[in-house]
Amino acid sequence: MATDEKETWIIDYQEKKLEKPKENLVYLKDSVIVFTNKENQFFYKKVFSNKIFGPFKNVSFFWDKKMLYVDYDESKQYDYNGNKVTINNEEVEEAPFEVPFKNVVWKGKSFALLDKNKKIITDFYDKIYYQNGSYLVESHQNKNKRYTVLNKKGEIVIKSYLPIIFFSSKASISYDSINKRFYLLENNKKTLIKNLSDKNIFGNFYPSFNSDLHLIYFTDTYTYSYLDKKGNIIRPAFTIKPAYTTFTNFYNHYAFALKDGKWYRINDKLEILNEINVSGVRGFDSYGNTQFTDKNENVGLMNYLGEIIVKAEYYRITNENDFYYRVAKRDPNREGWELFYYTDSKGNYLDNNITEAQFFYAKNYFVIYKDYDYYFYDYKNNYLGSSRLGLTLDVPQNKVFEQRDNNE
Repeated sequence: MATDEKETWIIDYQEKKLEKPKENLVYLKDSVIVFTNKENQFFYKKVFSNKIFGPFKNVSFFWDKKMLYVDYDESKQYDYNGNKVTINNEEVEEAPFEVPFKNVVWKGKSFALLDKNKKIITDFYDKIYYQNGSYLVESHQNKNKRYTVLNKKGEIVIKSYLPIIFFSSKASISYDSINKRFYLLENNKKTLIKNLSDKNIFGNFYPSFNSDLHLIYFTDTYTYSYLDKKGNIIRPAFTIKPAYTTFTNFYNHYAFALKDGKWYRINDKLEILNEINVSGVRGFDSYGNTQFTDKNENVGLMNYLGEIIVKAEYYRITNENDFYYRVAKRDPNREGWELFYYTDSKGNYLDNNITEAQFFYAKNYFVIYKDYDYYFYDYKNNYLGSSRLGLTLDVPQNKVFEQRDNNE
């Protein structure tokens, strides 16, 4: 757009005049004009077209896809031709602001999940929650599936007519408030948790990976205990001498335990194997990795064998997506700024030049967008090329938002 002393024109990159706006122009992007009338109503149209769409309370562009949303509501999406977005011929909308993940659509007051190709893959549910790669959904239409846990693919892994108070696709905990009983839900089995009363207050539940022991935390006693597949509560803090005080969940039969101010690796017989030289650790994620801190409170990554895969040189690490961690350093040259780098589950850095990037999924590759260029990698971390070098693979419009792993 260009303005001289008398007139405003829309121009192309060669400064050729294309069209003179007839109304109060607000935005111009991708040859789409957003403008208002005297009543401050919003409209939009394509350059050279006389077809106008509106009125709306507001019209805004999405920065990462060729779409608009109206009335200050990202769930009300339209394409550049004035068509309201539909998926699988369903009149559905992307989830609103209060839903913290973007592979969800809603229809009326019900929600459904999408796969990476924006295909609806589940039934519609009344409520939906997300945590560490698992979904808990509620349906008031089907008593047998009133509370259901889904994995990342949207597949049903746990069903319960009792409320689920802690959930994951590995194992979950349900509670019978009438009979005051807790149940372990795992592998299509419901197992009564023994020696547990309503006075015991669950603070959290940490499923283990490839192990028979899950970790639970009680806020009434401020203690950790393990739960086996038969529903038995194992309290190492009271049954083993000298006592452990803090534990992690298990991965491939190994966990970490804090005893007398030192951290040790233990097996699922609760035997000490060796000391690990760290100041603190968190729970294992699905890769078998845990964040640890050194004496200076710097953060790194360690695997379940106690091997350091990312040195403690950072102050924050998050799960960026299904394949990479994002590690953050403070920028020494700019106070208050951060530098971000990406590493896979083995500690291999993606590229030291890739910082503060956005990720996009495709079926056989993923895309990183940085500084107006697209970088393409397969899911084995092999670099395929970039748009700067002329590679023109499709960039899917389903941005992968950061998901934090809450294994404390």
